[in-house]
Amino acid sequence: QFISGMTDLQLLELRLTSIDDAGLQIISQLPNVEYLDISECKLVSSEGIGRHLSRLIKLKYLGLWETKLDDSGLAMLAPLTALTELKLESTNLTNDAVPTLLGFQQLQRLNVSGTQLDDVGIRRLISELPGLQWINLANTGISLDLLDELYEQDDLEFVD
Repeated sequence: QFISGMTDLQLLELRLTSIDDAGLQIISQLPNVEYLDISECKLVSSEGIGRHLSRLIKLKYLGLWETKLDDSGLAMLAPLTALTELKLESTNLTNDAVPTLLGFQQLQRLNVSGTQLDDVGIRRLISELPGLQWINLANTGISLDLLDELYEQDDLEFVD
């Protein structure tokens, strides 16, 4: 609750902390947060992430790797259309998350390594996110055929 009155706060780096859903509720009341990293925070639920962080509509960077985020939690984050960088590695996302991800049309950097996305979802992300400049696809269901296609693209940097 210490930060609850800090309405001008723009950056919060809370990686590897013991923040929980109650803490996310407090953060959700900070209207100017543009950068939030709660990666490796094991006490937050997917529903808590979705319900609380969806209020932070000025977010440009959101780090959620190794959290309990799943497709339904991500769907609740649909209002975050200002996002330019999203780190989702090692979360419980599948191709069902793709429609939500496609709503983030400002995305330039996307990390989906260690998720269950496959060629179908990855192909849609690459073709339908116009500003995407970098994507991490390591440890996903991507095929060698799609990797070969990506190597031929000059406008997208990727990690496999």
